[in-house]
Amino acid sequence: MGTVENVLWGGESRLTAGRGQNCPPSLPGRPVSDILGAVRLICFTLVAAVVVAAQTPANHDAGFWMERGKSALAEYRYRDAAVAFQKAIALSPNLAAAHAQLARSWLGQAPLNPLLVPDTEGFLSRAEAEARKAVDLSPADAESLSALASVVYKLAKATREPAEQSVHWAEATSLWNKVLAADPRSAQAHTELAHIAMEKLAPAFIMARAQSRMALQEKGPMRDPAVRRNLRRNYGQAIDDAIMHAEKALAIDPAYVPAMRALATALLMRAAVSDSETDYAADFKASENWQRKAADATPQPAAAPGPLPNNAAIIGAMISQFSGTPGTTIVFAPPEVAERRLLSKIEPTYPEAARKAGVQGTVRFRAVIGTDGHVKTLDLVGGDPRLVQAAEEAVRRWVYRPFVADGVTREAATGISVPFKLDAASQPSK
Repeated sequence: MGTVENVLWGGESRLTAGRGQNCPPSLPGRPVSDILGAVRLICFTLVAAVVVAAQTPANHDAGFWMERGKSALAEYRYRDAAVAFQKAIALSPNLAAAHAQLARSWLGQAPLNPLLVPDTEGFLSRAEAEARKAVDLSPADAESLSALASVVYKLAKATREPAEQSVHWAEATSLWNKVLAADPRSAQAHTELAHIAMEKLAPAFIMARAQSRMALQEKGPMRDPAVRRNLRRNYGQAIDDAIMHAEKALAIDPAYVPAMRALATALLMRAAVSDSETDYAADFKASENWQRKAADATPQPAAAPGPLPNNAAIIGAMISQFSGTPGTTIVFAPPEVAERRLLSKIEPTYPEAARKAGVQGTVRFRAVIGTDGHVKTLDLVGGDPRLVQAAEEAVRRWVYRPFVADGVTREAATGISVPFKLDAASQPSK
């Protein structure tokens, strides 16, 4: 056997043969220091690789993908968020939070108004499946329950069948009550329960105004006493419930703006069915005060110089409140006025399939701009289906200067047109 002399320390020790043996031709008496240096280099490289791998969990850690998905969701990058949450689920299939957030990502990609634009890619059904999976995994988890409640709320808004809608409203109410059981101090749950109560009675109020022949901008209670009595009898308790939930939300979080808006709407509804002028005046004034508080509490970009044009008149709250955020009186801004107030306008990416097919045209929306300047709701008016999604994704990221009427920041209803035009070089050859 060969022996190693002075292996650990010492400069010129060599690998030598034992008595009566020769070194193999492949080891022509190499210095031990050379061999040790190579071994040390290999060990150092391996240790460094292990350390680097431990510090870069991006491809292996569900938590990493959860954080990435949440960041994308916060920026309304729903597709990116969905990809991230799917990767988290692949790494941790039973992570309820990942399924809940994936549901929100699918929900964000669903058509803004499924009654007008068919959900051909099944985003709503995907959202429902993920949310129900989240609740199955964690039945008492507030995040999972709230995700499913949000999906069911959308399902209720996506059907014209009263019986089906009633089932959805009942389930959404049950889910938000379960959120309160898991988190009794959830201001959001109380506010959403107030919203559901008002959504359920909104069609009846709109019909009652029409029956009373009241103009959009007309203030005051319902003209017909019989109509008022009928609304109070059928929906008085729902109005009281909405007020109660909004007040509870504000008791939990006095600065919670959605609850302020919900309370303003509910008070306005109660005023509309009042037989007493004194009670009407008190509720109407309280509603306006809560609308003002909500506007004051909402962060706003800098206002543009000069007053809003006179043609941006206030639309009657009892109708318009159901088009935007509950509790907010909406102004009408002509498209040319709204366009001048844009702070950030993202141009759409031309869909490749539409480009190859030579598809051109304009996609038109009805929009509600929030008091923070962001696009809150979009309803498709018209446009080639191959261009609609790209237009929606761009418009959702637009930001406006706030709209002000009577010294109060308001949500604004306007029209938006997104043109798609191919230049000569991009048009397909015939």
